[in-house]
Amino acid sequence: MVRSDVGATVVGGAAIVLPGSVSGGYFPSAWNWLTLVFICVTGLGVLVSTRLSVAPVELAFFALLIALAGWTLASATWEVPGSSGALEARRAAVYVSGLAALTLWTRTGSAAMLLTGMLIGIDSLAVYALGERIVHPVPTTDPFEGHLLVGSIGYANALAIVVAIGVIISVGLAALSSRTPAAQLFRASACLLVVVLVLTGSRGGWLALLAGLLACAALAQGSARQRLLATLLVITPSTALACVLAPHARGPVLAIVIAAAAVAAALIPPPAHLHRLTIAAAAASCAIAIAAGAVAAVSMSSSYRADYWQVAARDAADHPLLGSGAGSFAHVWLQRRPVAISAHDAHSLYLETLAELGPLGLLLVLALAATPTIVAVRNRKQPLVAVAGGGYAAFLVHAGIDWDWEMPVVVLSGLACAVAILASARVAPSLQILTNRARL
Repeated sequence: MVRSDVGATVVGGAAIVLPGSVSGGYFPSAWNWLTLVFICVTGLGVLVSTRLSVAPVELAFFALLIALAGWTLASATWEVPGSSGALEARRAAVYVSGLAALTLWTRTGSAAMLLTGMLIGIDSLAVYALGERIVHPVPTTDPFEGHLLVGSIGYANALAIVVAIGVIISVGLAALSSRTPAAQLFRASACLLVVVLVLTGSRGGWLALLAGLLACAALAQGSARQRLLATLLVITPSTALACVLAPHARGPVLAIVIAAAAVAAALIPPPAHLHRLTIAAAAASCAIAIAAGAVAAVSMSSSYRADYWQVAARDAADHPLLGSGAGSFAHVWLQRRPVAISAHDAHSLYLETLAELGPLGLLLVLALAATPTIVAVRNRKQPLVAVAGGGYAAFLVHAGIDWDWEMPVVVLSGLACAVAILASARVAPSLQILTNRARL
């Protein structure tokens, strides 16, 4: 069990740090070696395991991802000029091999360590991004990102959704850890990651965080939900103050602001019981946050997303059966763009999939989204399911408003949350893949 926990922690962290350290894994130069690393990790897991077992739903989820990768490659046979089905399939291979490694190393009972490993990886990327800002108080103006915090990922919105998932995991694990020293570290982590989210300037990241926290609260049961609310209440004051000060702080001052807020969040213990008035206040805060998230979502039209979505919808209507081929949106956009700006992606996984891979491609994506969601609802009495379910919900929401599928660090973060959810299905009779192996 100890070896299993360590393996889940290491693989969970590596799935975030490896692609996150090379521009989020966006460029094709990273895909081959990432795939090779995940294949080797999977093979190592087979060698060191005496017995491998997975739930049927895990096999189904893995088969769905393989089918999507295969359909992506097949689209090269009918794609329009300018498409790149074979190239897109290479990226999909990263996801297939990454899912295999994550599933294999997340044994029954080690989902908590997988989430902990993910959080370590996310915190590492966040600290690196903050370190750059602290060392260079006046950041270089990027032609696309301006002064937004991007870190080693290189894209503010991608960093935002990764840290949003990290916030949900931090808050969830802190709530489950109650008043232990580990809970203090998790609360400090949540504070730090929220500040990073502020510095990315990402509205979509906030919307995804809100959706994830609501999903986490909806899945949590009884006292677990109260502990979640209590954790949010105690970290809010110092975190909110840091969020106000951080955008205006420079150099060492920024480090002091974040450190002070994180320490305060860690040291203030959550209340053992929440009164009805406190719960009502928390509910009112959530309502205000929902309204703010809705305004942010509507305001995204100013970032040309509506134009991207309209072009993708028209392309889907022109190719209703098979789509125009994986990677074709950039070519279609050049032909039909209503504004003179460049774009490689439709900024929505669901619309872009429908346009490029047709109804079958969209069906596969929706099945991938639905499988862990259904498992989470059915197994919501298990506390960790709420935490992982919240992270997965954040990923699914953000994938609908940005080009997350093109950023392996984001997709692997979402897949890792899905693996943590699906591992809960192993409580039911699982399928033995390899048995009767000799113990050395």
